[in-house]
Amino acid sequence: MARASFRRTNRRSVHVFVFLIVVSAVGSILGLPLYFRIRGRLAPADSLCRPCLCNCPSRPRVPHHLGKLLQELYADCGGDDPDAREEMQKDLNALLKEQLELTKIIAEESLRRNEAIVKDMKNSAGLYRKEADKCRVGVMTCEEARENAEAKFVLEKKRTAEWERRARERGWVDPSRVYI
Repeated sequence: MARASFRRTNRRSVHVFVFLIVVSAVGSILGLPLYFRIRGRLAPADSLCRPCLCNCPSRPRVPHHLGKLLQELYADCGGDDPDAREEMQKDLNALLKEQLELTKIIAEESLRRNEAIVKDMKNSAGLYRKEADKCRVGVMTCEEARENAEAKFVLEKKRTAEWERRARERGWVDPSRVYI
């Protein structure tokens, strides 16, 4: 009797535990997005961001393809950083010139690296070519030796057949052959 009540209590506690886990999972999946959505409706968007204290110069008119560069240049004025202030004081042409010089340096380094790789590959290809030539010469030598051995074997077979024919003419009988 005591065991039956223990089983019922144990089953109930397992059911309650599983129910709590399911409720927690559903609450975390559905609750967080709802919380942030409701929070966004209650508080105005401006109050979440701090005010911008930037005295940026007005943007000059430039061609469309330089737009990305300008976005990077004017994304942040630099605030209190003296280096950033110095950068912002530079002329747009100076910035473009510096960007082109940096791009040129990177391209030259990449070219040097690629040339070194190509040189290394050419050296490796030359070594493999030499090994292939050695192998080809070895195969040709082996093939010539095989052809010579085959020619000698054919000649020896002919001589053996000629000797056997002469021996049979003189009365020799090969015990391993059966003559019909």
